[in-house]
Amino acid sequence: MSEQLDNKELEQDENAATASVVRLLRVFFSGMSLLMVLMIVLYFLSGFHIVGSDEQALHFRFGKLIGIRAPDNWYFSWPRPFGEVYEKKVKQQRTYNCEAFWYPTNEKNVLSGNTGPSATESMKPGEGGYLLTGDTNIIHQRWSIVYHIGELDKYYKNFNEPEQLLEALLRNAILEETASLTIKNVFEGSNENLRASVFINLQNKIAKLQPGLTIDQLNYLQKETPLGTKEAFQDVTNASQERSSMVYEAESYEKQLLHDAVGEKERILSDALTYEQRLKSRLAAKADYLVEIHPQFSKYGFSLFMNQYHTTIQNTLERAENIIVAHPEQELRLTIQPLLKALKPDASEQ
Repeated sequence: MSEQLDNKELEQDENAATASVVRLLRVFFSGMSLLMVLMIVLYFLSGFHIVGSDEQALHFRFGKLIGIRAPDNWYFSWPRPFGEVYEKKVKQQRTYNCEAFWYPTNEKNVLSGNTGPSATESMKPGEGGYLLTGDTNIIHQRWSIVYHIGELDKYYKNFNEPEQLLEALLRNAILEETASLTIKNVFEGSNENLRASVFINLQNKIAKLQPGLTIDQLNYLQKETPLGTKEAFQDVTNASQERSSMVYEAESYEKQLLHDAVGEKERILSDALTYEQRLKSRLAAKADYLVEIHPQFSKYGFSLFMNQYHTTIQNTLERAENIIVAHPEQELRLTIQPLLKALKPDASEQ
């Protein structure tokens, strides 16, 4: 009897343990089911994307591009491995400083006044960079470029590293355009002309390869000769500037001289025209006078001529201050103006 009771108690204990295990497994499987549902929900929620105002997104499904998402919008894309979204800031400007053709680091210190190699030290192969002009002279240049992603699909698909490609294209464009000029053209010519030619060359290369990048700005920062020839180049530059200054002064003097000559010409012509008009007026007055006295001359003849002669002599003597009367044997000086004034009747008395 006691054994039956013991077996019954043992059976009850086993049933209780089994029930506990069953309850535990139910809780575990319930938790696992809830977790799986939550993971499935999160998996689907990860397919929702919002594209920022300065971004673009490429929508892929099974590796195939099916669309380009515009900014400021929500989109759903199947998560991996079924789909993928590639987002990139396309309006963000990036800057690349090209110092491939500049002095090595220690020579930069020389330019800034710090301790470094002397100005007469020759260039060392493998240190720094340089360019060759069309007349085989060495020159150093620094450039910078500002760009952004213009076409995201081409940026993503055409090249693995579009930025590195752009840097290489810029270096090639600089090299080609500098090699087409002489050292005189580079130093005495306009920096803007060289910058514009490099910009056009670079744009043509980008249009041909289409890396999806857009050039915003190209800057020609600096140009220098090798340190060993810097002083000689500076002398040449100073001489060229002095020549340009002298040419400018000569051209300015030429312009001023021509301006003065034109003014003098106009003045002479004006005086000549004035004299011409005055002479014409005098001749016209004399002609009128001769026409007026012509009838009298026809009537009185030589007597009228002598009368006019004496009248002319009298008018001349009245205007003279001193009169010299010539004589075959002697010279007699007479001052007759006060006498003529005294003898001339006053207008009030007349």
